[in-house]
Formats: sequence, C-alpha cells, structure tokens
Amino acid sequence: MPRMSPKLIIIGAQKAGTTTLFDLLSQHPKVIPPAVKEIDFFSSDDQSGAGLTAYWKSFPRRPWP
Repeated sequence: MPRMSPKLIIIGAQKAGTTTLFDLLSQHPKVIPPAVKEIDFFSSDDQSGAGLTAYWKSFPRRPWP
C-alpha cells in the first residue's frame, strides 16, 4: 500500500499551541495523523541524512476506499 503524502505541516514555536492544534485536527474523521507527532526531519542532521525514504516512512499508509 502506498503511503500518504502530507497535505498540511504545522510549524510553530514552543508553547505556541501547536500540540493543541495537532490534537484537534487529529480528532477529525478525515485527518490521519502521522504515528509520531514531531518527525524532526528538517531539524535533525541524522534524520535528513537518512534521505527521503526515511521521511516518507514517517507517514501512514493510504487506506483503501
């Protein structure tokens, strides 16, 4: 099964309400959140060095209709 691509990325500072926004969006029936809330791909040399394949593995697989 192919993985879903992100349609929305939440960016924010600490204590700016991003966790609340993530939690509220995750409750919507048409939203499938990633298994890990903070992927850190763009802020971690280790993760970005692993390549895009590692980045795409952070997202859930596409459900069949």
